[in-house]
Amino acid sequence: MTTIAWDGKTVAADTQANNTGLRSYTKKLYRLADGRIYGFTGEIQDGVSVYEWLNAGGRDARPHVSSSFAALLVCPDGRAYTMEDKLVLLAVYETFRAIGSGRNFAMGALVVGADAVQAVKAAIRLDVYSGGDIDALEVEGAGRR
Repeated sequence: MTTIAWDGKTVAADTQANNTGLRSYTKKLYRLADGRIYGFTGEIQDGVSVYEWLNAGGRDARPHVSSSFAALLVCPDGRAYTMEDKLVLLAVYETFRAIGSGRNFAMGALVVGADAVQAVKAAIRLDVYSGGDIDALEVEGAGRR
């Protein structure tokens, strides 16, 4: 899986991927053409197909994704949403969120004041399915909330 964390200003993600016991590294965090930040967990092909669908405006038929898929979508104005396999946007009402296999470790770090990058570092230290480098993107309108 992975760990994606958002602290209200920054979205961060690990880069480790796992494929039948083989560890590799990949990109899981993207800025869409409209400025939203998209990060995904689950199978890479699912995450990339949803990225392409969102970046094209989400008007075409929704891509089919597996039940392991989850995503975090953060708008430039600071609104955040989660998505799962039905690709329905669910509003996040807190000022931070983490998803993925390391989410509990990251949420614990966020609760005590860690930023998104520090939260993903904590998850990498404790979650065997999170690892590698950390990618981070700043929310364009952070602080306007």
